[in-house]
Amino acid sequence: MKRWNADVILVEFPLSDADRGTQNVESVVKGMNLLLQKLRARYPNAIVIYVHHYSLTTSIVHRGDGRTPMERESHDHLEEYVWGGETDRMNQQLLADMGRIVQSVGGYVHALPRTSDVADSVYFFDDSWDHLTQEGHNEIAEGVMKILISASESHKRSWTLGRWDKSIKCD
Repeated sequence: MKRWNADVILVEFPLSDADRGTQNVESVVKGMNLLLQKLRARYPNAIVIYVHHYSLTTSIVHRGDGRTPMERESHDHLEEYVWGGETDRMNQQLLADMGRIVQSVGGYVHALPRTSDVADSVYFFDDSWDHLTQEGHNEIAEGVMKILISASESHKRSWTLGRWDKSIKCD
């Protein structure tokens, strides 16, 4: 068996940081694009993976009043909730935008799955509906491992170290 050192760039952006308004999400996407372009230039053979997850407290709304569990200050009756709300829309846009950025640098995306019925996704989250359970962490770890195995088999690695592009300025 041939041994090699993996060169991996793992990027994660939690929903809790994306739910501070559309302008913030646009700013983050712009910054992530710059960051990943610079990292790709420096590490041209790295396996780049973006991990996307969400929180039930801000990604679902009550069927009756359209408010999130956070807004209702209630985590009862999950069957009364559906996917939706402004934060969920921003989160889905963030996933699409980050997917395009990561793809532009030859990377991969692993997103925490969303089931059609909200109740079927609850096992990914603890009782607060905000933090991942061991099952949620396992799902992400297994997804990342699948990407790493697939990418390591399909990428020829020379482990070239690129240069930092000094023409790109960070503001």
